[in-house]
Amino acid sequence: MKRPQQKKNKNLFPETQEEAATIDERNLVDAENTSDIAFEERVSMYWMENKGFVTGCILALALVIIGLNGVRIYGNYTSEKQQSLYLEALANDSLESFATDYPTLELGGFAALQVADAAFEAAEYDRAKENYARAMTALESPMLKSRARLGLAFANKETGDTAAAQAEMEALIAEPTTADSIRAEALYYLALTAHLEAKENVFANLAEQMSKLTPASPWQQRLEQLR
Repeated sequence: MKRPQQKKNKNLFPETQEEAATIDERNLVDAENTSDIAFEERVSMYWMENKGFVTGCILALALVIIGLNGVRIYGNYTSEKQQSLYLEALANDSLESFATDYPTLELGGFAALQVADAAFEAAEYDRAKENYARAMTALESPMLKSRARLGLAFANKETGDTAAAQAEMEALIAEPTTADSIRAEALYYLALTAHLEAKENVFANLAEQMSKLTPASPWQQRLEQLR
């Protein structure tokens, strides 16, 4: 059976030299620029397809940077204003009012601690307890917070609430962030109380805890004298 002949594709087999030359010139690419052109085209295509997303990301980043700088500037301004008010209250002998107005600020807690110490020295123990408690709530520094708790314990002792005083002392000893100097004073008070009540086992336990504190403190020497 004789099959029909298929026509040749003129695009694949150019019949004239002129056609061949035209095709060759159309497909020639400078080899040195191939990678550069491809990269530029890829960048251009990516930008055209994602320019909205990229622009949005840049704007979002700019807003975040502006926002952070704004918070920092506002924080500095607020801190300076609070310091100014604290110094004004210190000069006007109105630290207690400052502590009441700013009960959650570190400076407010520090002011309350100063007022409490002054009240304790003046034997105004109820006022001292109130301000020591306020200081404990506001202060963030472990050292100052434990200092306020120690003051509260002694103020409780002076008002006859020995159970509350002992509870605060025991809390100070159990708190890991309590400074050794304050822990030593609390241990001495509890050891002295145990000694006066003839609780020798309790006294020995507290004395052992005291011996583990470093460096040695005057409270350790006083405790040794009780033995």
